[in-house]
Amino acid sequence: MIRHPVTRTRLIQLIRAESQDWLEEAAAKTETFRKLQTYQEEEGSWSAVKKAYMAIQSGKCAYCERKFGEDDESRIEHDVEHFRPKSKVRAWPTSRIKKDLKIEYSFTTGTASKTGYYLLAYNIFNYVVTCKKCNTIYKSDYFPIAGETRIFDQDDPAKLAAEKAFLIYPLGVLDDDPEDLITFEGLIAVPKHKYGRKHDRARVTIDFFKLAVGRDELLLERAIVLRQIYLALDYLKVATSEKKRADAQRTLDIALSARSPAHQLRQGLSQGLRQRSGDRRAVLRVDLRVPEVQRLLTSPFQRLRQRLRQLPRLNVPQIRVRPAPRDQIVVMPFLGDLTVP
Repeated sequence: MIRHPVTRTRLIQLIRAESQDWLEEAAAKTETFRKLQTYQEEEGSWSAVKKAYMAIQSGKCAYCERKFGEDDESRIEHDVEHFRPKSKVRAWPTSRIKKDLKIEYSFTTGTASKTGYYLLAYNIFNYVVTCKKCNTIYKSDYFPIAGETRIFDQDDPAKLAAEKAFLIYPLGVLDDDPEDLITFEGLIAVPKHKYGRKHDRARVTIDFFKLAVGRDELLLERAIVLRQIYLALDYLKVATSEKKRADAQRTLDIALSARSPAHQLRQGLSQGLRQRSGDRRAVLRVDLRVPEVQRLLTSPFQRLRQRLRQLPRLNVPQIRVRPAPRDQIVVMPFLGDLTVP
């Protein structure tokens, strides 16, 4: 997850380019909901401004960074998602989710409510576009908070800080930068901070959207980005002309750009990779004691290897895992088979 910079002025311009009268209609609907003190309409109209958010997010899911198209035909791949649910709020995690994710928190995550954030149903800073998996399966009408009460009679998201939301809103500057909360150890998303509220927000967000393990498609995309980075760096070392070096640098820049499907990997990789010498050792370190890593080393990685091999004409390198001091492993690319100690 990354921040997608946008100002209110710019967002309004993009929305008007898609639907000139949408903002006025949205304001009128909001006043109706204010009188009713609930969200009530037969069909919402937020899909009319979907392309504005697709453009801001470079065609990526706001939560998992999966990459989709940005043209008209790609609209069907994206959902307009309400960050704070409009109709009702279910408590998260449910007992089933706890069992599935094997999680247990020492802090509370808020209660359920038959009322939703009805005044935010048409607030332009309560929207993001997401993949259907993140929206329909994971997000749904859940919204975990650390605060004691939910605030439903407020139409400005900037004035809801007292709720202490766990999930991170990635558009604009209303919320923390996701990259200040979440980083990567190898292919695994982990909290950047070891304790405190920032740690808790990162942990809940990672668990909520299964950003660490449990989604092979994310591991696959991250592995492909890592492969592109390594090959570009290796080619930079041996390139014999300015054109070849420029081509390799362009490939590297694309892999580390905001348009990349695994852009946030750059936080854990870019500094070390750009300063990397000819020695490939100790490029990425991952703690073996982390349960997510232990699970990754078994079935998910085996499935990932099989899928990588099935990709046509990509010649994707595999991943080797070997022992390292102090319960760590070193992950590095090579052209052989996967080996697990």
